[in-house]
Amino acid sequence: KENLEKESWVWWQYLIVVFLISAILFVLVNYFFKSTKLKEPLGFKPLTIEQEISGYKKQLSNSRNNYLVLAKLADTYIKQAKITGEPSWYLLAEQSAKESLVNEPKNNFYALLILASINMSKHEFKNAIQLANEVKKNEKTKIHGLGIIFDAYFAMGEIKKAQETLDEIELELKKVYSKIKGIKNYKNLDPVTLTRKALLLQLNGKDKEAEEYFKLAINNSGNLIEIKAWVYTLYANFLSNLGKLKEAEIEANFALNFINNYHSATIQLAEISRQKEDWNNIITLLKPINDKNPRTDLSIRLAQAYKELNNEKE
Repeated sequence: KENLEKESWVWWQYLIVVFLISAILFVLVNYFFKSTKLKEPLGFKPLTIEQEISGYKKQLSNSRNNYLVLAKLADTYIKQAKITGEPSWYLLAEQSAKESLVNEPKNNFYALLILASINMSKHEFKNAIQLANEVKKNEKTKIHGLGIIFDAYFAMGEIKKAQETLDEIELELKKVYSKIKGIKNYKNLDPVTLTRKALLLQLNGKDKEAEEYFKLAINNSGNLIEIKAWVYTLYANFLSNLGKLKEAEIEANFALNFINNYHSATIQLAEISRQKEDWNNIITLLKPINDKNPRTDLSIRLAQAYKELNNEKE
């Protein structure tokens, strides 16, 4: 049981890192690359990720050295990796980001940010920090570089440094929002920063304050569907750790309402089922994911479920 609980923490540490990165990339792409974003005519449905990939490849066939499109393609590969759970998409993202840097080695901060994010996904935290320190040299991408640094320190368990970095992020946000008329309470506007605060509070055992920040993050995520689903999933994990399994299940299903087949939310539902000792449901939820892309953490959970079912039959 102790080993399973330790494995569960390692998995959630990994989840937190990966989806903080996804949130950063999602926000930055919409801010920094509006000029290269593919558009649909009025009245058409939004592009699927497959269509985005095809569209950027078509642009590159006409302009192979367009470093902006290469960087955007790399980001789209990362989104595909997150949805499918297939690591090969991260390799393609890394190739595109590096090619973007070859074509524009100076001031290509977005490609550096993508590479830092990929290093985070590989748990190469020191490399991620090194790249992020380059990213934060640019005023437009400084907050995002600091975000990577926070994620790396948090993942390494260096909580004091993570808190110091979060304080620096909030100072930068204050500078940004102070230039916008009519904004007073800037601290409650950025859902990614609010979630980071909730995670630190949760880690320090301040559950009441953490819950308030999770709710603020959800309420301030607006139409950022990926971020909203991610926060709902982390909030479900928070509730399940408190033993509030019914509420946790509701929040995890909210995440699935925003992104169908969202693996992280499905895995959280399996964790809730483990706490309920519903072994059949764990198998139903995890087996399809693990059959497609075998993972050690999921294999452990499935093995435990099968073992418990056999014990019940005996």
